[in-house]
Amino acid sequence: MVRPTIHKTHQDRVQAARDKHRRHYLKCREVILAKRRQVRQEKKACQVNDLSDDEDEPMETLQDCIAMVKYAKDDFMTHIKAPRRFFNLLVDEYSKTMPDPELYPTGSGDRSVFERAITNFEDFLDRANRGLDGILQMCGVCDKWRAAEGICKFMREMIGMVEDILLHLAEGGDGELAAAFIEDLFAKTCMVSIAVLMHDQRDMLKTFLSAFKIARSGSVEEQDDFWENVYSHWFTTWPERTVHFADIPDDQALSGLQEALLAEAIRCRR
Repeated sequence: MVRPTIHKTHQDRVQAARDKHRRHYLKCREVILAKRRQVRQEKKACQVNDLSDDEDEPMETLQDCIAMVKYAKDDFMTHIKAPRRFFNLLVDEYSKTMPDPELYPTGSGDRSVFERAITNFEDFLDRANRGLDGILQMCGVCDKWRAAEGICKFMREMIGMVEDILLHLAEGGDGELAAAFIEDLFAKTCMVSIAVLMHDQRDMLKTFLSAFKIARSGSVEEQDDFWENVYSHWFTTWPERTVHFADIPDDQALSGLQEALLAEAIRCRR
């Protein structure tokens, strides 16, 4: 039997493939990221053969192991300062390398911005892992090991967040990153209560890519004007009622609680 045609156009097939890849990534994210880190660590081990004697010297006491984790954590936090602001600055740095989509529609920015961030994070994580392994060998799974593991887990999650950005770039270039970044801001400000944008919504956000690049490197006032324009277009096309109460017909009255929630959503947006 011939398989029926589901997607009639090339664009539909491409989008369906991206959606399938995204679902697979979300389902198997931890396994995928673990394999990527293993490959990078093996590559780094082959390239770096001249470690200093201090790095090769084993840690002799539990306090040495704890200090190793603490110093790695302190240096890591000094490097990123505030996670949210760090990622904003990272996207700012990348946006300055993004070509004009009207002149170079298939071009993309310098992805090494994110690759360097991952490399720096992994250096901190490698140091913390040395201390973590030492604690495990000396004390087993104890409170000190759990505390150190929590620090290492936070570093791994930060690496995973940067890898997520690279995934968006691999799937759809700068337009995909811009849409993902705007989608994330919508979710953080509770302006859109959906986890994944619909195709037409994502396409609409991509039309703001040129303005997005200018606003990210502009003043605070220019950034405010940009978001006001985006929100105006968004909620003109998809009003708050349609977004938050999609299952309620437009001609059906909302309850008192629903009206209050809708009013609060509009107030927060404005």
